[in-house]
Amino acid sequence: MVRPIEMNQGIMQAHATEKIQKVQQQHPDMQQRYFSLQLQEEKKRQSEKISDAEEAKKKIIDAQQEKNRERDEKGSENNPKHVEDDHDADSSLMPEQGAHHIDIKA
Repeated sequence: MVRPIEMNQGIMQAHATEKIQKVQQQHPDMQQRYFSLQLQEEKKRQSEKISDAEEAKKKIIDAQQEKNRERDEKGSENNPKHVEDDHDADSSLMPEQGAHHIDIKA
């Protein structure tokens, strides 16, 4: 429900409102500049967020690749013939299953 406004409050707020309107009329482009500055800051924050996320993703991928390399090196040192036999066995099963094997070593 809406209640009536007291005259004292209206008069006190009218003075502040007049000042704001006067400034807005004298400098109409100030608000536009203010909004453009805010927009630029927001774009900058968003681009930083994106670059931070990309860097974090790259670090995670690099860590996983390093783990895989270490695991492969340990496996090849411990039993190199066994690794080759597994690879041959996997490649012979793939055409029957209809799957594709892609080797992604850098």
